[in-house]
Amino acid sequence: MSPKRRPNEAWKFWQRSQAALDELTGAMQTIATFAAAEPAIAFPPHLVKKARHAIDRFQENFSLLVREQKRKAVR
Repeated sequence: MSPKRRPNEAWKFWQRSQAALDELTGAMQTIATFAAAEPAIAFPPHLVKKARHAIDRFQENFSLLVREQKRKAVR
């Protein structure tokens, strides 16, 4: 890969991580709404899956970003 492509790839990893955080924030706000209701409403399991998926996506993309930055620092 050419050196010019690496910053673009790092930017893509960062954008994907940011999208995953936005998705997680939305899921957590929905969960908080369910939890704050009087009486408390049990939230559907798909919200938990959505939050877990967002966390996994963030971890994966953040790891790729860090790996790319380490490669760049070695050069």
